[in-house]
Amino acid sequence: IKYQTMARQFQAKYSMNFETFRARVIAGTPPADEEQDYFDWELAVTGVADMQDEIKRLKALRKKA
Repeated sequence: IKYQTMARQFQAKYSMNFETFRARVIAGTPPADEEQDYFDWELAVTGVADMQDEIKRLKALRKKA
């Protein structure tokens, strides 16, 4: 939930999704605060994906039991 909240906050702050923001950051030289937001947002997006994968894995184990 923490990572999902962070991701939603960044999406609202920049009025775009992570992939669009990432492309903008990579294409230029962002200010330091935007660069830090990029790393924090990437952490949030990665964290959400990792947790979703772990939930799927645990559900699969539960079905086998």
